[in-house]
Amino acid sequence: ATLSTGYLFRFCIWGQRGCLERIHPGHLKKWGYSALGLDKDIPAEDMPTWTKRRIAAHGKEMMLVENEFMTGDTAPEHEHFHAQITYVISGALEFTVDGETQVLRQGDSVFIKPHAVHSAQAVEDSLIVDMFAPMREDFLN
Repeated sequence: ATLSTGYLFRFCIWGQRGCLERIHPGHLKKWGYSALGLDKDIPAEDMPTWTKRRIAAHGKEMMLVENEFMTGDTAPEHEHFHAQITYVISGALEFTVDGETQVLRQGDSVFIKPHAVHSAQAVEDSLIVDMFAPMREDFLN
């Protein structure tokens, strides 16, 4: 499944496990946030080595990106100056970060420090959310 357009998601921690909690934009004003940062008008983009990427929201300091992978799709080895957190919504991907490989499944997350060489391959159909700080300006071009 994909993230529902019009909803925001926030990370929370329960014990040792992470979670992703859906928040209706109507609740944001009550909590002192603005829903103006929603990027629901930016269309999903077909990617050369995985299925789709969609920018969920961004500001100057950070960006939230949804990625869909089909089994066998890859994010080839690369590095960037952005810090990155990846959270697996569904499915499973084999991540390699600085030479260490591990399979991440639904509910798992990984922090990738700036300039760490990393890659991923979907071992099953997967939906992930990436958070970048600062924002990935190259994704907007």
